[in-house]
Amino acid sequence: MSSASSSSGRKLVLSTLLETDHYESLIKELTCTKCNRYMKSPIYLCVEGHSTCGPCYEKSYQCHICKKEFAQIRPKVLESLANKVLFPCTNEGCPKHATLSLLEKHAVHCQYRIINCFMARVYGECKWEGRAGEWMDHCFSIHKQRVTELPFITIKDKWDAKRTEPVLNYFLLKCYEKIFNVYQIYDRKGGRMMWTVLVNEEHSEKFYFEVDIFLPSLPSKRIVYRRPCKCERDADFLEHTQNVYIPVENIFSMLDENEYLNFTVRIDDEHKEK
Repeated sequence: MSSASSSSGRKLVLSTLLETDHYESLIKELTCTKCNRYMKSPIYLCVEGHSTCGPCYEKSYQCHICKKEFAQIRPKVLESLANKVLFPCTNEGCPKHATLSLLEKHAVHCQYRIINCFMARVYGECKWEGRAGEWMDHCFSIHKQRVTELPFITIKDKWDAKRTEPVLNYFLLKCYEKIFNVYQIYDRKGGRMMWTVLVNEEHSEKFYFEVDIFLPSLPSKRIVYRRPCKCERDADFLEHTQNVYIPVENIFSMLDENEYLNFTVRIDDEHKEK
């Protein structure tokens, strides 16, 4: 038997096992009856044997089922099972099964999780709610001016000195088989404009973005910066020193006669250039 057919056979057996009533009952035993979340070590028992997850135990002084005190021993066998069992993703429709440590990482990026349109956070004009995997289709349908399947996007943005929101613009570029999130941020306190690009890619630094600010009436006058993209999992991306930072006074000098800022953001794959 080939390795491919052997692997396919194992997946079929595993898939069949995960769908059995026996496996479902095991998952139920490893689900906290108080918060209805999967339990992981440490798990606690009351003197009557009812199990409770760690977070619920920390908030309680007695068992929520029988109202009796907690025992001094921990269920090591139950904790061992909790570390090995493949739990199903809690997002409806998702076929993913994994250990809790892997499932927690998966949940953040699960395409079946329900989200609101991020455009609404920036522009405040969209009430869409749906699966994360359907969001891009929604954006290409409703937010056509802010998404593109090209490796660049050119923007003509009206300068508004009264605007207080830090994120001035947000765009999506679908290229190189990735989704690039482009942010234009006004740091009023620091007196500067910032651009950064995030991509869901562990090796995000292999992609670069270029910000080209220009005056249509004077092509020779332009400001161009080139920086590496950042991974969208980086919680501190706004503090990153490799973002594009431009003093506001330089931005003012690039406004056209109607006080519009014209700029292009381009995405490059460094491997493409070699």
